[in-house]
Amino acid sequence: MINIIFVILLLCQIGWAHSAEIKAPTSVTTRVLEQHPVVGQKVTINYLLAVKGYFNGATVFQLPSLSKGRLSQASEFAVNGSSIIDGEQYATQLWQIDLYTEQQGLLTLPALNFTVQYKNDQDEQQSARLQSDSIMVFTYLPEPLQQVESYLVSADVNLSETWSDPHENYQIGDIIQRDINIQARDVSSIQIPHIHFKAIDGIQINVQEPKLQDKSNRGEQTASLTQTVTYVVKQAGHYSLGGEKLYWWHLKDGLKEESFEVQTIRVAGINAGQVITLIILGMILLMILLCVYKISKMPPSLHKQLKTALRNKQWNQFISLLYQQLDKDDGLALLKARSQGDAASLLLMKTYQDQQKVSDINLSTSQLKELIK
Repeated sequence: MINIIFVILLLCQIGWAHSAEIKAPTSVTTRVLEQHPVVGQKVTINYLLAVKGYFNGATVFQLPSLSKGRLSQASEFAVNGSSIIDGEQYATQLWQIDLYTEQQGLLTLPALNFTVQYKNDQDEQQSARLQSDSIMVFTYLPEPLQQVESYLVSADVNLSETWSDPHENYQIGDIIQRDINIQARDVSSIQIPHIHFKAIDGIQINVQEPKLQDKSNRGEQTASLTQTVTYVVKQAGHYSLGGEKLYWWHLKDGLKEESFEVQTIRVAGINAGQVITLIILGMILLMILLCVYKISKMPPSLHKQLKTALRNKQWNQFISLLYQQLDKDDGLALLKARSQGDAASLLLMKTYQDQQKVSDINLSTSQLKELIK
């Protein structure tokens, strides 16, 4: 219901609305070309100044600042002409002001004051202050745009870019230059969203300040943004550059999406991930070598020394090691509890039965008794 009321109020302003009597020596009329725009859409407001006689001097006016939008002059100069109003000749100046809304809802543009210099029908220099009507514009935000962070409203958007000469394999330290360009109709250049370049591990990205340009030709406005980006290769690996997206709203076709091309490059050498992997493998190998070295320096066990001494018939060493084994296993109690012959035989069986049978040892029981003594 509120929207209907706003539309009715706005429709009352369609067409040229006179703020002064036509038969007065001066007048100013306003015309809004779009009453219900999308947030961010350009709304052109025409102010037609009329005087009896002809303009003779600069026209002065100042654009107010708005909390929900921004105003700018479509051109630095007015379109001069003449018009027959109620049968009388008037000299006219047409000033076009562009309104760019930034928030949805009702926006009120206050009256503008124009100071004009002209000569009347008697060729007398005159100065007059003309005041326009105030204007109301109701803006809305379509549902698809409510999920988009930044966009522009345009009848046509074109993305283009150039890259420096490609290489099959890049080297660390190489520099890649990229020049991007965004062109859009019916917008101001400051409305074109700045491209967000994502950080890439292994690539240093240097972004220059964008250059903005606005052109107007016979009422058609074109804006452009150009920007240079350089990529400095810091590490080896595979990288995907570019691919940034731009969202824009077409008044007839709705939400559209444009993307820059993706460039894939290969950088020869070892990257940071591979270096870390090699370091980890090197540390593991070093730990294994240290363990092997420590194991190699460890003295052999008593069991192994006994086997070696027995195999080599090193009887003195065998006896010494045998008593060490007896001390370790509390084998002296076994010797005291039994006869020496039985104890020696049991000792041999206890120590070597899992490795070598007693019958395989070329020693008699009496020889062993003698050695143990």
